[in-house]
Amino acid sequence: MQPDTIRAVITGGVSGLGFAVARRLIADGGKVALLDVNDDKGVEAVATLGEGNARYFRTDVTDEAGVAATVEAARDFLGGLNTAVNCAGILGSGRVLGKDGPMPLDGFARTVMVNLVGSFNVAKAAAALIQHNQPGEDGEREVLDGRVRA
Repeated sequence: MQPDTIRAVITGGVSGLGFAVARRLIADGGKVALLDVNDDKGVEAVATLGEGNARYFRTDVTDEAGVAATVEAARDFLGGLNTAVNCAGILGSGRVLGKDGPMPLDGFARTVMVNLVGSFNVAKAAAALIQHNQPGEDGEREVLDGRVRA
């Protein structure tokens, strides 16, 4: 796959590692869809990257049906889809047993939902579309990558 043929969805794409990946892909000639929940940063990111190269899609990665619909809309904007990069993530804090007793499950569960289940939802939705791509010159159809940012 050549860098200028990359059409990527990037979760956590409006800041941190996700935004850095988006910048690099665009610098190499690719196009990106930025999936995130931060609307203000989404507007800023698209202004920085260029509206022809990037589009922001408000996306809750824990919403399976919402992710599938967003990835499909992103594919339409990109003119295809061959790459998914998972950088969305939250950092749960606390100790299993602290001064106030055991850690409540809800905080830990939210971290698992975003960092693990969210990455799975995006990979699954992207793979469902990418499987129909024609193989590239090296036989590849896609690139899936996962990184969690804190």
